[in-house]
Formats: sequence, C-alpha cells, structure tokens
Amino acid sequence: MNYEFYIDVFWLNNFLMDAAAALLVMVIRRYKLKFRIFAAIAVTDTISCLAILALPYAAAVAVIHILLNPLMVWWGFSIRSWKRLLQDVLLVFVMIFLEGGVWQWCSENEFLNKFRYPAICIYALLLVFLWSLRRTESKKRKEYVVDLYMKNTDRIELHAFYDSGNLLRDPYTNSPVSIVCDADVEEYIKTAGLPVRLIPFHSLGKSEGLLKAVTIDKMVIHTKDRKIQIQKPVIGINSERLFAGKKYHMLLHAASLEGEEACT
Repeated sequence: MNYEFYIDVFWLNNFLMDAAAALLVMVIRRYKLKFRIFAAIAVTDTISCLAILALPYAAAVAVIHILLNPLMVWWGFSIRSWKRLLQDVLLVFVMIFLEGGVWQWCSENEFLNKFRYPAICIYALLLVFLWSLRRTESKKRKEYVVDLYMKNTDRIELHAFYDSGNLLRDPYTNSPVSIVCDADVEEYIKTAGLPVRLIPFHSLGKSEGLLKAVTIDKMVIHTKDRKIQIQKPVIGINSERLFAGKKYHMLLHAASLEGEEACT
C-alpha cells in the first residue's frame, strides 16, 4: 500500500507534539522556559525529516528515537547529569507516546480531526499557564521576612530571598554569610559600633573581590510554620546595585534554613 507523505505536515505534527511534551516536562520538573528548548526541537525535527527521506523507514525511526530525541532533551534542557537525562528522556517518550495515541484517534474521527491543531495549541497555552503558576509559587516559597538584631539599635526587618547558590563563608570563622543591601544596614552598623572586616568572594557580579562583613547579635527568619533563630550570624554588605529592581534586599545563605537553631 502506498502512502502520500507531506514533509511539511510531518514536521509540523512532530514539532507540536514534541513541544507539548517538552512543556509538560518543564511543568513537572519546574525548568525555566528558554528559547533553546524550542530551537532544539525545531533542529532535531528537521533532521528527523531528512532521515525519513534518506533512510529506510525502520532505520530512520531508530535514528530518531535512539539518537535524535535524547539529543533534543540533552540540548534543550541543558542537562549535565546522566541520571537526570535518562529520567527526562523517558518522561518525554511517555508524553509523546500518549500524545501520539490521542493524535491518531483524533485523525481517524472526521469531526475531531478538524480541531486537532487548535486543540493542541490551547493545550500548550494551558501548560505555559500552569508552568507560570508553579514557577511563581516556587519563587514565593523562597522569599522570607528576616529580622536583624544589633546592640543599641532597633530591629531591622528585611525581605530576603533564599539563594541556594549562595555558598559564601567567612574564611576566618567558617560561618555562612548572608548578603544585605548597604543602604538598609549602614547606619545601624555605625550606631552599634560593630567592627567591619573584609572577606574574599568569587561571585556577586565579579569574578573575585573583597566584601565588607560584620557579625551581628541575632537573625530571625520567619518561615510559614516556624521561626529560625541564628545567633551571631555573619552579614555581608553589598551595594544597592545587586538588589536593583528586586523586591528583596537580602540574600540568605544556602545553609540558613537547615534548622539546628530553629524554634517554633
């Protein structure tokens, strides 16, 4: 039996299903939405079309599923872990398999066949909306109200962001260093008469440098279900430029929420 093969329709169908599968993986994994994901899908689907034209059908299918689809996932999601790559490839395969079944079922129904493309576009928009909600919720879970206490001063209340990438430690005491905006604490530090020291760092918008730091009396982090109280925390002081346009004026250290000094 002979079939008419339209390369443009084949490419469009593959792109839509791959994009929908990738969006669903992004929702589940809470990945960032990046243009490179769709660029990777477009490139691999184009190569898939060429493989279908140049190779026997069985060989082309093998190349697509064994080589091109894993490459699409690896490149699109910038995966560095073999374990994560395997998990995401399996997840994409499952999504494509389910979508292919629904797509085939719709194509065999004269009524549903008319709405295949609008339906998958609406489905993609719903996934983007769901992804946006999950990203917003995830970001909110990393924002906290923090109270700083220094002698002879009032309590300082700051909005802080929990930065899992902040691994800076005081080389003299090995204490975690959270970063605050200088405009928010400078006068309080002078009033408290705290000695300011310099500690080396390798981030904060520079390859390396020296950061002003002080040790204050106490820091209290207000989470949803508890208060985390840290005695003698080290606070790094950075310029307002680091926090420009942000809703927060403090970056918490990655170890701030570990909870040895937590109290309900």
